[in-house]
Amino acid sequence: VITMGGKGAYVSNGTNITHVPPRKVKVVDTTAAGDTFIGALVLKLAEGLPIEKAGEFAAAASSVTITREGAADSIPTLAEVEKIINEKS
Repeated sequence: VITMGGKGAYVSNGTNITHVPPRKVKVVDTTAAGDTFIGALVLKLAEGLPIEKAGEFAAAASSVTITREGAADSIPTLAEVEKIINEKS
């Protein structure tokens, strides 16, 4: 996994490298964006999702974080991220 901030991220399943595009949001504070991305990615990998899908979820999670001030207070709940993912589908 390589996170690229406003350019998204790259994830690899060991065979293929996939670009995970960033979500377009109004950036307020990027504090904790990377932490949120990695935490969300690991959660979904632990649930058995392929890394590409886990990366999409992680991008959604970090897109919420950067719309809020601060660190811990800016990290979204699981329900908030799932809502974003479901709206995309």
